[in-house]
Amino acid sequence: MSIGRSCTLVGLFVLAAVPLAAQTGQPTGTQLHARHVEAMGGKAALQKQTARRVWAKFEVRAQGMTGPVEIAMAPPARMFTKTEIPGIGVSLSGYDGQTGWVVNPAMGPMLIEGPALEQLKQQSDFYADLHPERYIASRQTSGEAEYDGKKCWSVTVKTTTGESYSECYDKTTGLLLASVRKQATPMGEFETTTIYAEYKEFDGVKIPTLVKASAMGFEQLITVDSVSTKPIPDSVFELPPAVKALKK
Repeated sequence: MSIGRSCTLVGLFVLAAVPLAAQTGQPTGTQLHARHVEAMGGKAALQKQTARRVWAKFEVRAQGMTGPVEIAMAPPARMFTKTEIPGIGVSLSGYDGQTGWVVNPAMGPMLIEGPALEQLKQQSDFYADLHPERYIASRQTSGEAEYDGKKCWSVTVKTTTGESYSECYDKTTGLLLASVRKQATPMGEFETTTIYAEYKEFDGVKIPTLVKASAMGFEQLITVDSVSTKPIPDSVFELPPAVKALKK
């Protein structure tokens, strides 16, 4: 779980007109992504922001579990998350531009490697939506679908590392409505369906303030309480001592 990864936080704005594929009557994957960027607020608004800090709440209703979540992101590709799990402890994770890591109260400190690290690099990149060529080899529209009662264009995404996953863009707003991706974690690979909803604007860019992630038969809700785009101290992204010890 990470709203930062799954998400990567995106948003809604007034759609700019992007030409659709004339012959097929449906937009290409590249066009859909371009519409999504404009819907978020556009290139200029995205470039203007140089940090994002999110305070939210997670819920796993089936287990009666809820707690606070904090996510910090900054260029070029740095991320830090903190989740307080009642009765278990505090789970930390991050990426400082080179090293991916997690400190779990049940399993202790671990380095993130392999496919999980490749996903984390993409999901930590603050301007990944502006530079898809860094990670995406192709986006191909595969048809129509429906999530959360909304119709969307389904797109098959292939990464430069050979991974394949799907995105679905809202037919009305152009925004990313859902994604289905096998998330690589230190505990294994889990297919996760994520729905992005209730977009709100923060400093010119709108992001989803409700994220629903379903995996292994459980649904987790992330509800955003507040967002700051003020500069974040570099110390927030430093490796914890326990993680530094693993690198020696």
